[in-house]
Amino acid sequence: MKMAQTRASGTYKIDSLATTKEITVHLNDLGIRTGVEIVVVQKDRKGGIILHQGTRIALDARVMEQIDVTERSSSKPSLPLWISYKSVKAGRSIRLVQKVLCAVV
Repeated sequence: MKMAQTRASGTYKIDSLATTKEITVHLNDLGIRTGVEIVVVQKDRKGGIILHQGTRIALDARVMEQIDVTERSSSKPSLPLWISYKSVKAGRSIRLVQKVLCAVV
């Protein structure tokens, strides 16, 4: 499936990059290459944000259409990998995990 067809909070393995050489080199510099696992954090029709090795990377929809991925099944409960600090209610604790703000539950 194309990365543009994925769902937010899903974990995927990159199967292939059908981007131009220039974009492929740039993605490789960011650590996005065939075989790596990423998490789609947020998506809309204009693009999305993926999480790879603790770093969020924004991609536009055109690039997401050129990346083939396979969904990874997980036996772990599906918990949000990150949340906005704005959504943390007063009195709740938060902690920083791999450069990503997470709520402590």
